[in-house]
Amino acid sequence: MKKEHYILLFIFLLALSLRLFFTLQTPYFSSDESYLNLRLTEHITSNGTPLVYDDLSYSGRTLAYSPLFHYILALFDLTFPIIIIAKILVNLFASSLVIVVYLISKQLTKNKNISLMTSFISAFIPIYLTSTTNTINIYSLIIPLIFYSIYCLMNIERMKYPYIFTIMFISLLHPSSLLLIIGFIFYIVIMKLSNIKQKPAELEAILFATLVTVWSIFLIFKKAFLVHGLSVIWQNIPSQVLRYYFTNINVFDLLYKIGIIPLLCGIYIIFIYTYKEKNKNINLLIGLASSTFLLIWLHLLRLETGIIFLGIILTILFSQFMKNLLSYISKTKISHLKPLFSIIVFLVFIPTLVIPSLTFTKDSLTLTPLDEDVKAMIWLRQNTDPNSTILTNLYNGHLLTYFSERKNMADSYFLLISNINERVDDIRKIYTTHYETDAIQLLNKYDIDYILFSSQERSTFNLDKIRYVNDKRCFELVYDEEAQIYRSLCKLIER
Repeated sequence: MKKEHYILLFIFLLALSLRLFFTLQTPYFSSDESYLNLRLTEHITSNGTPLVYDDLSYSGRTLAYSPLFHYILALFDLTFPIIIIAKILVNLFASSLVIVVYLISKQLTKNKNISLMTSFISAFIPIYLTSTTNTINIYSLIIPLIFYSIYCLMNIERMKYPYIFTIMFISLLHPSSLLLIIGFIFYIVIMKLSNIKQKPAELEAILFATLVTVWSIFLIFKKAFLVHGLSVIWQNIPSQVLRYYFTNINVFDLLYKIGIIPLLCGIYIIFIYTYKEKNKNINLLIGLASSTFLLIWLHLLRLETGIIFLGIILTILFSQFMKNLLSYISKTKISHLKPLFSIIVFLVFIPTLVIPSLTFTKDSLTLTPLDEDVKAMIWLRQNTDPNSTILTNLYNGHLLTYFSERKNMADSYFLLISNINERVDDIRKIYTTHYETDAIQLLNKYDIDYILFSSQERSTFNLDKIRYVNDKRCFELVYDEEAQIYRSLCKLIER
């Protein structure tokens, strides 16, 4: 191995070690969605087949998803505990981004030192580090693969087969692969406007990716398309939640979630190579950045996901900025200070990127469930009928079903749920209403047996207590510690 490969290996191990340092501090995960992925993986481990009909989610519903990611996790679950596998394997996938960024940066700059610096920076992109460290998040795998497919396309004539395999894999992995296709389309448009001729092999590769991705998404989500139509693009997200998923881009969000230097340098390179310079590989990255920005602006892509992609693209474009900067300095009278400039830029990243990203990641651990809440859910598993339905906060749904093994009224997987807006509104009403009869009517409507009132519900609905549960004829307090659990006893009879 060359010296640069040893350095790259060190960067990879550093990125992985930092991630494991954070994630192994807690036995829990920072996102509710992680517990859905745990259940889907454990079902494959136990039965060998994906979970198609979930008896616990929404008290019983059909699922529409690709199980490939869960099969990968289940493969290792056969040997080691799933919690440990998830925490290590997912971070191993996410850390591989530093290698992919190195490859793309070297393709752009032909400079190993700049590429290694860019690789190091990519390990500390705040939004990516925070979103993929203590979660079972499919983006930890698909994002490195998407950028690897971009690297393969840059070298399509010698990397045809790796490109074909990667495209087929990511098209079956997650619908976010469609973002790559839209980026390719933008790339073709930019190349046409720049009067740069594309090789037939490149156009064929893009056409192949488009056909495979569109076919795979339609095959996997065919039922969702039939139920929701084109609104499936918004994943059937309830209107009460939609505004939090698809918010407008805020400059301050970009500054602290991407990093001020990659952001400013990346935008500068986009401007220069859009209006003054011409570079095929830069255009490819600009095409992906343009499509990402447009989808965020049109509220077709979640802001968090979009910023992750933008952050990685702008970080890669930073390598081109460094190449141009050092090339300019070499033509001046201070050319002998080039190494000093590189060191200064590198040191600036410590207070502006590394420290903030570590701080944000540490803060994200506060989103993990409290022991007291999990204890209450385990009590439900041990002391209630297996067919019981439990009411909890919308974003506690997967956590509840994982630890209690009981039905929830709703959770954050919205596809194929026909009355989602009504359900979300009814959850809020049950927790916040002052009137016992209104609450009982809604509890009867969804056959809810128990109400969980944990720290999540207190925070979400800004409540100290549920107002109508003092009537012991209708509500029995069966669990009373940091969290409370009430059993619903009454039925309203219509006359």
